[in-house]
Amino acid sequence: LLVLQFVVGLHKVLPIAFRSEPESRSRELARLIEQAPELRNATILGDPDYLVESLPYYLPNRTYLVREQKFGNVVRFTRDARLRIYLQDILDEARRVRSMTKQPVVILLHERLDPSAPVRAVNEGYNWQLWTSPGQVRTFLSETRRIARFEPVCCNDESYDVYVLD
Repeated sequence: LLVLQFVVGLHKVLPIAFRSEPESRSRELARLIEQAPELRNATILGDPDYLVESLPYYLPNRTYLVREQKFGNVVRFTRDARLRIYLQDILDEARRVRSMTKQPVVILLHERLDPSAPVRAVNEGYNWQLWTSPGQVRTFLSETRRIARFEPVCCNDESYDVYVLD
């Protein structure tokens, strides 16, 4: 059993050690934003909020925590945060941030959006939920532009779609 665990562990660690696979998508997101001059001063927000926590190591851009409704990059798992949000709330917060900063807004969403999917609640860790409906998804997609999709990486489930608020 110990040998089997060792082999499985090596399978996960070696791609990271030899840099053949990224451990996180934050570096790739940073490259994407740096290569787009119109996004260099963008504020980045994400759902779940913890998607933005590692970005300051790669980018100087401001980050915004939707559930706590504040700028920052350290997520506090607290009941003071909004535990249940709707996709429309994310869009509304992105609009509000753009209005405050007069800069573009980049939105990271772990949940893959499908306008044909029924109303549903997605559990996102801690006791957070994201609620989506076909109408909210259509509205979100009509007011944003997806610029990238990052698939899961070798050793965690960090994946998200990257949208820009139009």
